[in-house]
Amino acid sequence: MKLPVRRKRITAATIKAGWKKKARALTQPQRQQAFDMLRSGATIGSVQETLEIDTGTVLGILELCTVKTVITSLKEVAP
Repeated sequence: MKLPVRRKRITAATIKAGWKKKARALTQPQRQQAFDMLRSGATIGSVQETLEIDTGTVLGILELCTVKTVITSLKEVAP
């Protein structure tokens, strides 16, 4: 008898990790420009059209720039 195939669950963390990977592929000035646009009140769609990037990348930039993510990154650099 064959064992049933185990499938990897797709979780929110897995999806967010993919977004962050796409965001890290951009240069720092591109990420900063997108984040500045979002902070000034631009919509995700307008940032996407202006910088010609996909929605996942814009959401990844937001994830990278959240307070929780920044604090975690700082703890990894200087514990």
